[in-house]
Amino acid sequence: MKKILILALLVSLSGCKESSTGLDKSVLNTAYKKCSVYLGDLVKSPSSLKISSATPKISFPQDNVIYKYFNESLIDKNTGKISQSNIDEKTRFRKISIDLDYEAQNSYGASLRDSFSCSYVYKLKGDEESPDEIFLTNWETEDEITNIFIPLDVGNESSFRMNDKIVKPISEISSHFTDRDKLLFKNIEFFYQDSKATAN
Repeated sequence: MKKILILALLVSLSGCKESSTGLDKSVLNTAYKKCSVYLGDLVKSPSSLKISSATPKISFPQDNVIYKYFNESLIDKNTGKISQSNIDEKTRFRKISIDLDYEAQNSYGASLRDSFSCSYVYKLKGDEESPDEIFLTNWETEDEITNIFIPLDVGNESSFRMNDKIVKPISEISSHFTDRDKLLFKNIEFFYQDSKATAN
C-alpha cells in the first residue's frame, strides 16, 4: 500500500512539471494568461480576439535588466560585491519570453493577424528549478516596446495542465548555475561600482 501511495505521489508531482524546462506548469500558465490579458487591453476589439498559439522561450535575461530591478538584493553594500548568501545559494535568473500569434478586428471591422510578446524574469536559488513568482518586464508589439515591472504570483494557475494554446517551450538554458551566471555576478558588481563612481 505504501509503495502505491509513493508511486501516486511521484506521478502527481511529475504531472506538475513541464518536461523540457522543469518549470511548474503554473509558471507557463501564468505567463500566458497575463500576456493574453494585456493583449486584450490593447486590441481595438477585445471580443474578436482569437489567440492561435503561444510559444514560450526560456533564455538568459539581459544583465542590465537584472541590475536595474534586483541589485538591492544581490549586492553587499559594505563590500560592493555580490553578497556571500547569494554566492552560497547560487542565485540565478532566467527569462521567459512568450509570443502570442493572434487574430483580431481593427477599428474598421477587418480581421488582422499579428503577434504580441511578453517578457518575464524569475529568480532561482539552490536546487530550485521553478519559481513561486515571475516578474513582467516588458511587452512588445510590432510598433513599440513597453517596459514595466510587475511581480506575479504563479500559485493561482493550474499546475496539472497547461493551457492548450501553449506549444512546447524552446529552452536555451537550464535551471542549473552556469558560467553565464558567474559572469552576471561580475557584471552586476561592475554596474554597481560604476554607478558609485558616477555619483561621486
